[in-house]
Amino acid sequence: MDLNKKDKSEDSKLIFNREYNSSNPVYDLSVGANVVIDEKGKIIIANENFFSAIKKPYNCLGAGLPAKDLFSENDRERLSFFYHERIKDPYNSPKTSVFEITDSCGDKHDTTITAVRIPGTKRIFLSGIDRTNFKQNEYSYSPESGFFSDIITESLFYGEGFLLSDGSIPGQRKESIIITIGGRVAYANKPACRLFNLQEIGELIGTRFFDHVHKKSEKKFEELLINGELRKSVFFETELYLKNGKKLFVDLSVYPVSIKGLSGIQYVISDISEKKFREIEALSEKRQLEIINAILSNMISSFSLGDMLTNLLDLTLNELNFDLGIIYLKCEDGMKAEISSVSGIPMHFVEKNKTIDIRSWPNNLIFYAGQPKFVENLPESHISHPDIIFLEDIGAISYAALPLESDGTIIGAIYVAKEFEGSFTSFEKNTLQLISKEVGSLILHGLLQERLEKECSEEKQCLRIILDDISELNEEIFNSISGTGISATFVSDNRGVLCDKIIHTREIIHNLQVIDEKNSGYQNDLKPVCVDTSVHSSIFRYPNVEIKYENCGYFVYADDYLQEIFSNIIGYSLRKGGRNIRIAISSEVCEDMVKIYLDVIGFNLLNEEKTLFFGDFEEDNPELNSDNISQYVVFLLVNRYGGEINVLDRISADSFDGILFEIKLHSCRIN
Repeated sequence: MDLNKKDKSEDSKLIFNREYNSSNPVYDLSVGANVVIDEKGKIIIANENFFSAIKKPYNCLGAGLPAKDLFSENDRERLSFFYHERIKDPYNSPKTSVFEITDSCGDKHDTTITAVRIPGTKRIFLSGIDRTNFKQNEYSYSPESGFFSDIITESLFYGEGFLLSDGSIPGQRKESIIITIGGRVAYANKPACRLFNLQEIGELIGTRFFDHVHKKSEKKFEELLINGELRKSVFFETELYLKNGKKLFVDLSVYPVSIKGLSGIQYVISDISEKKFREIEALSEKRQLEIINAILSNMISSFSLGDMLTNLLDLTLNELNFDLGIIYLKCEDGMKAEISSVSGIPMHFVEKNKTIDIRSWPNNLIFYAGQPKFVENLPESHISHPDIIFLEDIGAISYAALPLESDGTIIGAIYVAKEFEGSFTSFEKNTLQLISKEVGSLILHGLLQERLEKECSEEKQCLRIILDDISELNEEIFNSISGTGISATFVSDNRGVLCDKIIHTREIIHNLQVIDEKNSGYQNDLKPVCVDTSVHSSIFRYPNVEIKYENCGYFVYADDYLQEIFSNIIGYSLRKGGRNIRIAISSEVCEDMVKIYLDVIGFNLLNEEKTLFFGDFEEDNPELNSDNISQYVVFLLVNRYGGEINVLDRISADSFDGILFEIKLHSCRIN
């Protein structure tokens, strides 16, 4: 006994209640055996209750007492897991379980142990309560029994002076603590009231615990019980749904207790929602960065704009598990957008919607207002008719459309869709919006590079055309002038040929000016232009061609180059049919379009030639020469004005009686 006193004096620093008697009142008031276990699993500090419980002298700690030596063989592996879980716990929440402890006399004790990591260390603070002497109540009782009422009264009267099974005082615990007996709440602390949005503890006492949680969580809690009783202690992290549907993330410890001989269940609930949401947010941000970095890296390493857009779409679909996707890029006219990349989209949709009008609703919300759009197929959702048609056409049940931006300028849009899911998660929505903002600059760079390459190609071809045509003109002039001793008729014919060549060269020069202005940063500012004025300017260039025209008084949205459309068609017809061609020009208004017809008699085209008249120019970098440059400029200008041109038989189904050029332009009414 004297030896024990000596040891106790020498090792007084190891005794909790002497070392830390003022740092936390729980240590003073707790009836538990409290110890500190180091990273090697050894007990290095203990309070007096610990030595009493294990029936060993104070000097047993020495250089550290291995904690596992106190536990039964069956519990040692579980203890190791319990210890390491506390070390790795990012929230450092107290956890409770029941273990079998063996004292120095060989007696076994069922002990409720609560453990938590000491902040800033790899040491564990552990507190144990011996449950061996707790007796289970042998008789049946009901919540209305007097004994149960006494417990409730005691809980309300003594309030926070009530000691829990781990020896701590509820009033000094931040966690929500609820004790149920016979399925009814016999004790609750103030944090529990706040957890369930109640004003008074009395609103919990006597109620069923399950009355305050959603059915989703009720089922999960019931799975812990067998015939209404808890057979073993459990602790885990879970989602808790309250009665009002609110979702919380909690650390939950549930273990059996005994109060005045009655069996009960103690719930210790720690709300870790804020930490969990921060963790989820951090993981989401990390994942978002990984996705965006992968997309940007692949786009940067792409060899062409087409490859860049394909990589963007494929990676977006794969990383976010979407099924279908389309990328539209704005056309140069700023009024339409064209499909630039697709994945999983039905071919009939692509053919039908290769080019879309972006000025009308709902496309203008994306391409002009810059608003992201999420169409979700949920019971409370109202889906517009255009969106229903869109979903049906692509074979999906939900889709998202987001503008592709670069420095505030919208250059296109990305569409993604789900075939089997009706909604998008917050993570998916946020990630898509980040992608749409981050990739815009790269796409714009690719567009500018492609446009530069195209312009350089056009410039080279233009120079070649000029050189070839000037060379040919010089040959004609030389041959015409060098002829001597020839008849006057022959000279006259040569002069006519020479005049035709000069007219053709003049057309080429005008067309090169149109192309050059487009490639020199042309601003597409459309304005009301008089059809009559433009047609008369074109007719004036061809005084030797029979052209009939009656003024119509119509105006269309175009620019100063509108006359080049008519001039090039007339010039083309002159070259194909010669001076004997006859042309009649007429017009009419159909809804919001002005239709202008050039009826040409004197030459014919095969059906295949009519179909492919402008077909080559729909491809990038078309091959231009002195013969097709007039067709190219007509195609260029009509598209610039947002119009349409068709080459038809003058008389339906008769390919041998002339050609009809039908031009459709947007009407402009002038008061």
